[in-house]
Amino acid sequence: MDRHGPRYQYGCSMIEQDQLFQNKQELKDTVSRWAVTSLREVFVKVSSPSKYNVKCSAPGCAFYVHAYKPKNEIHWIASIVQNHSCMLQNLGRMHRNLTASLVANEQYSEIIEERDLDCSFIQRAIRRQFKYEITYQKAWRAKQIALEKRWGSYEASYCNLSRVLEILKERNPGTMELLNDSLDYVTVLTHTLRRATMSCPFSVPGCPRKLGQFTAARNG
Repeated sequence: MDRHGPRYQYGCSMIEQDQLFQNKQELKDTVSRWAVTSLREVFVKVSSPSKYNVKCSAPGCAFYVHAYKPKNEIHWIASIVQNHSCMLQNLGRMHRNLTASLVANEQYSEIIEERDLDCSFIQRAIRRQFKYEITYQKAWRAKQIALEKRWGSYEASYCNLSRVLEILKERNPGTMELLNDSLDYVTVLTHTLRRATMSCPFSVPGCPRKLGQFTAARNG
């Protein structure tokens, strides 16, 4: 299926019937953005691995979105879309549907270009764009979501470390590596990485023979 076709619409404020989404999170973010830009609040009525239903929080409003994931597929389809019939709502300073994931999408470029971006900048940018406030904690979570989307999680990096070291050994004959981990009996006998060390058989003037050392500390 061509995901660049007209049925895939990215960054839309509204949802159209039969619109396709690459995954459930993209569907949820689009629903949230529609709610924020339309000055209304919505709530999730059904959320399962294959169905997602949303209604308006205003009593009697006709707004309804039903989306589903076809069997053996990964994309989602908005099969039923009914627009709002309620009046505009006075929501105050904050909007319940202005989620950290939505903020991460809106500020993705700024966060990636400047990874030490202060969370207060994200707060001000969202205030200018949507006229709503977000907490410092939500701005911080949005920043972590954007960074993880671009660079991956720390857990995934640690999982890939042994494979990276094996590739380095294969391409640099004579290289030695040592992984030091331990069993964590608290979290169901999972392995916790302590330290990874790699050394190369040749040396460059001014460069130590030990090329890299990676350490990881347990949380808690």
